[in-house]
Amino acid sequence: MTAEDICPLDDPKHGVNVESLQDQAAAFDLSFREVQPVDIRVKDLSLEVDISPPIWETAPSQIWRRLRGKTTTDARKTVLDGIDAYMPSGSLTAIIGSSGSGKTSLLNLMAGRMGMTKASVAGTTTFNGDANIESVRSAYVMQEDVLIPTLTVRETLRYSADLRLPPPTTQEERHQTVEQVIMELGLKECADTRIGTNIHKGCSGGEKRRTSIGVQMLANPSVLFCDEPTTGLDATSAFQIVRTLKRLAQKGRTVIISIHAPRSEIWSLFDNVVLLARGSVLYSGLSSRSLSYFENHGHVIPPFVNPAEFLIDLAAIDNRTEELEAASLARVDFLKTSWRTEEKTEKEVLGSRKDDEKSITRAQAIPIARAVSFSRQFRVLTSRTFKTTIRDPMGLAGSLLEAVGMGVISGWIFLQLDESQAGIRSRQGSLYTSSSLNGYLILLYETYRLTIDIRQFDRERTEGVVGVPAFLLSRRAARLPLEDLPVPIIFAVIFYFMVGYRLSVGQFFIFLALTILTHYIAITFAAVSIGIARSFPGASLVGNLSFTVQSFACGYFVQSNQIPVYVRWLKWVAYTFYIFGALCANEFIGPNGPPEGQFYDCPFSDDPNDPACTQYTGRYIMESLGFPPNWIWRPIVVLVAFVVGHYLLAGILLQYNHFAMDIAQARKSDKDTSTGVEKMAVRPAEEARKKNRRAEEVLLKMGLKECADNLIGSELIKGISGGEKRRVTIAIQILTDPKVLLLDEPTSGLDAFTAMSIIEVLKGLAEEGRTLVMTIHQARSDLFQHFSSVLLLARGGYPVYAGDGATMLSHFGALGYHCPQTTNPADFVLDLITVDLQQVDREAVTRERVQKLILSWDDKTFDLGRQTSHIATPAELGSLKRQMLPFRITYPLVLRRSAINFWRQPPLVMARSMQVVGIGIIMALFFAPLKNDYAAVQSRMGFIQEFGALYFVGALGPPYLRVYLNLHV
Repeated sequence: MTAEDICPLDDPKHGVNVESLQDQAAAFDLSFREVQPVDIRVKDLSLEVDISPPIWETAPSQIWRRLRGKTTTDARKTVLDGIDAYMPSGSLTAIIGSSGSGKTSLLNLMAGRMGMTKASVAGTTTFNGDANIESVRSAYVMQEDVLIPTLTVRETLRYSADLRLPPPTTQEERHQTVEQVIMELGLKECADTRIGTNIHKGCSGGEKRRTSIGVQMLANPSVLFCDEPTTGLDATSAFQIVRTLKRLAQKGRTVIISIHAPRSEIWSLFDNVVLLARGSVLYSGLSSRSLSYFENHGHVIPPFVNPAEFLIDLAAIDNRTEELEAASLARVDFLKTSWRTEEKTEKEVLGSRKDDEKSITRAQAIPIARAVSFSRQFRVLTSRTFKTTIRDPMGLAGSLLEAVGMGVISGWIFLQLDESQAGIRSRQGSLYTSSSLNGYLILLYETYRLTIDIRQFDRERTEGVVGVPAFLLSRRAARLPLEDLPVPIIFAVIFYFMVGYRLSVGQFFIFLALTILTHYIAITFAAVSIGIARSFPGASLVGNLSFTVQSFACGYFVQSNQIPVYVRWLKWVAYTFYIFGALCANEFIGPNGPPEGQFYDCPFSDDPNDPACTQYTGRYIMESLGFPPNWIWRPIVVLVAFVVGHYLLAGILLQYNHFAMDIAQARKSDKDTSTGVEKMAVRPAEEARKKNRRAEEVLLKMGLKECADNLIGSELIKGISGGEKRRVTIAIQILTDPKVLLLDEPTSGLDAFTAMSIIEVLKGLAEEGRTLVMTIHQARSDLFQHFSSVLLLARGGYPVYAGDGATMLSHFGALGYHCPQTTNPADFVLDLITVDLQQVDREAVTRERVQKLILSWDDKTFDLGRQTSHIATPAELGSLKRQMLPFRITYPLVLRRSAINFWRQPPLVMARSMQVVGIGIIMALFFAPLKNDYAAVQSRMGFIQEFGALYFVGALGPPYLRVYLNLHV
């Protein structure tokens, strides 16, 4: 049996049985419905980014220089330079190049998914001659999976189908389409597995990636953009993914992907290829002509070499030595100039082809399918939110336990208050606790949850499948029976009877209604906070400043009639003023109470009209607090208006305050300090060991010279590419000079050239006597020779082979499976041990083959006797133990790193500063000047209470904890 029996490769030129692909596509009919053919033309597309940081981001030593106008000469960086390309309908186009060449930037710019902050764009991208991408139906598969972890794969796809497939599709048709996608993407075995998280394991990384692709395929797009769809997948799964994309293209779609290291069989699926180097085109055209083009320019592909790897190596800049860098720069500049000369002829050829396609496009144009209705969006989102809430027991339990805990603790503090003068004052404090503190905890908790859930909404909103009203209303409808009613009811029942308020049915239900309104006001204002700022520090800043104003204006810490006149008007826009006032009126007056209000335990008389007992009457208490006596129903109406108003404001903010990806947003993050430069990420670890020279050597070996002084970046901060981040992560571990180094997918997400350079560095470490163990998904053909030992695992963790890499092929050859000379050995063995879940007839055959390989493996065939080893003594092992450096060395380094990291995060600096400044200004406005009369006693106590809460400022910044944990691990 040969590789052709595993993956049929009949065409000697292209390596793929095209007729077989067409038959399989017809069998699955994954086109769902006809699509509008779309031809894409990129004309002289250029992109420049201003990389100079704002003045508040620069180090203090540079501020003076910037004030004097002395900026760096390279303040603008060319990301893309005069890109010309043509992607006809019915084609699969691959954008390839080394890490940082501009692949993702080109893809995002074409898809209209980049913000224009500090960037200038020239040139156009047209879709059937129209520069507006909204004129066609498109979809985008992000490099980062944005999936709900508590849903299964099938549920994720079904909900996505319900949101993406408009009428007249029926639910049965949508579910049938989902099953087709599951089969096509090889998700059958994990269809009922939850997506999972890093803590609660579920699907593998490859299965998550295929699920993300399936979500976008359900939209039935005419144009499909995929950013690194094969990253994190094994070679066989990657081939299946691209083969699926090829089938979609054959149905008339225009499919464009960026890809790092495609295997040889994947290369043969590409119709067109765009080769980038430093933002410039080295080739753009038919993939079948690319090798002959470079051969005409003196670069002949060697035998048995993957064409994609060959082209990426041509476009790569080798920074490991000055000689290699000079040679690679000269080669790239020559190829760039040659292509610009060739481009005119290429444009003419493609232009004529485009004219031929125009008639087809016009003849086959189909109207863009309309979005699903609001009612379906509401039903689907409500069902999804309800299910995810139920499956998050910690989150649901947290809400309910908060109500129980707050009710019990607060009720215990104010347990069974008497009706004395001290009891009356304590009743006021208990009513303030009910009106403000409980709502504040709910506000923070909902804000935190929204910072997580908003990512899913932003993605679906960008794709045009979810509207703002449906998102907001469905979220509350789903949680109405789970949280929105149980939480305030539990708190109200516990707190009301523990405190000992009046046992009146009417008063209790008014208290309950006000508690429910408090809950809804808190969660709706959390939506407003997220509409203003997506990050938790920013959103919590909005919530905290609002709560501070609410606390001052509610009339408890500063009596409403004692508030300075220039800020007294704020009480009318503070919802806590109405809540606290209504609760006080309900307790001290009652809904149908006497004119003097409730009469408490006066030690002087039982007559409420006795002047000595005036201060024991509810009317006097309300007047002393500055509230009208009849203050129940009007506040309730106003509070309902607050709920509606907050949701309307949140809807407006979410509708128009777009959070588009910034021009250089990092999509893939490794565990490094996001705002540190690469040298700062590498050097501090090494400065503690006094080996700066070693750090520079590692930077050079890992190909990080060009970006050594760039910020690492994060999801919201411009930084280096995903491949460069991966190399920085590996470099930090190499700097520790380990005897044993474990690497999980060190080449995942890297281009073929960079992957090879990293493996060469790791090979050098192994030759120094270290033990290196790594997992790898997609190994290029020339990487295989570097592996001294190979452990091959089938699904389920069953070993199929464990031994020398040199003898692996002979082992499988003895079993009747021979690897052709033109096939990558790593791809060959992965194909051998993979069950084909896309085709029912081949599933049984491949499953039987894998089972046979598992049973045929005998671990005794791995001769341990020929392995030389040295058994170390305990003393020798103890000497190899890594020792933590003294405090006097590590503290200054960590302090310096933390200071740099903090200074380079303007939003965090602003949040920290403005929290203190904002609270100070608000306190001065409400309390200054403090008076000395009797009424000012309460104001002074309120000032002490509010001032004591300053310690809480800064406690709402999770980024520091995340960075510490990442660095500590």
